[in-house]
Amino acid sequence: MRILSALGALATGFVIAGCASNGLVVETVVEYGPIGSRLPNSHADGDGFIAALTPPDGNDEWRVLARWKDPDVWDTDFLDQKTWDESNFDQPGAAISFFSGHGLTGPYGESPPHRCSHSSECKTPPPQAGPRGICKAAGTPGHAVGDTSQCVYYNDRSLVTFSSKDQFGHVANYSGGRAKWGESKNSGPWAGAGTDGGTNLVVLDSSWGVLASFWYEQTHAAMAGVHFLATTLPVTGDYLNDPQRGAAFGKRWAQDSGSSVSQSWLVAMNAIPGGGFDMSGCHFVIAYDESSERALKHLDEDWSELKNDGWDAKGNAVYWARWLCNWTSQITDDTIFELK
Repeated sequence: MRILSALGALATGFVIAGCASNGLVVETVVEYGPIGSRLPNSHADGDGFIAALTPPDGNDEWRVLARWKDPDVWDTDFLDQKTWDESNFDQPGAAISFFSGHGLTGPYGESPPHRCSHSSECKTPPPQAGPRGICKAAGTPGHAVGDTSQCVYYNDRSLVTFSSKDQFGHVANYSGGRAKWGESKNSGPWAGAGTDGGTNLVVLDSSWGVLASFWYEQTHAAMAGVHFLATTLPVTGDYLNDPQRGAAFGKRWAQDSGSSVSQSWLVAMNAIPGGGFDMSGCHFVIAYDESSERALKHLDEDWSELKNDGWDAKGNAVYWARWLCNWTSQITDDTIFELK
């Protein structure tokens, strides 16, 4: 397994002082009624994350701001409007906002599958998919196992909730522009969402976090000041609802508070059989800011630096992305996912 980057450069050594946020917001859904399969391990996933960061001898370094479960998790918690995300998932004082539950994607492949050898062949998106297509690499040396290469197309990504309080059909779309995470007095209102948010890290422990190589389109609209996003990147398999993932991530702080937070998310998959996928998949992180140096710095932040609100992103002009996958490969760029 390899840690890969979408860009390559050296970080500049500099420090920005700011207020410190140490709050945790954890929202998990087990019960989906008639709209989706039950996820029995979501609550344990979130509780394990909290327990890892708030041990009895932890000197209150982290504090729980909100812990919502099942019907108390609303689709509006994740979307930007007065009293919605600012009072829930993206509230001021939050260092980490963590969701465990179903993720959602619409149609993204042709039917029958269009087998391909180059992205230029992918020109016939299915209904409700975007026009851009790629040849998703699989079944060849260095690429994902469990399938052969096929055309896939852009589709928005969403979180799924199940509450009588939901206002968007139990679906919180974070690609289409209604989600704005991390906007604060430190980031400024550049994303058009004011300055009433404040979380520094969003963790989406759900299926279909991003699809390679569409991570920019699927995430950039939601990045409004948050330091970075940590999520999943399924390739040929689905993401499994594992009870240990949150704890594996949080325990990296307990073991070494000077470790990189983004790296901690990536390697958390090593604590789970198969990396937590039923076939091939990856853990994924992406950071945006106004410059390459600042964006890269977010992915190098340790657990203490993550709390520093002075590092809230000032823009989304540049991104850095990294991933760790559950198969062995010597490919060190995004051609691990796409036949270009």
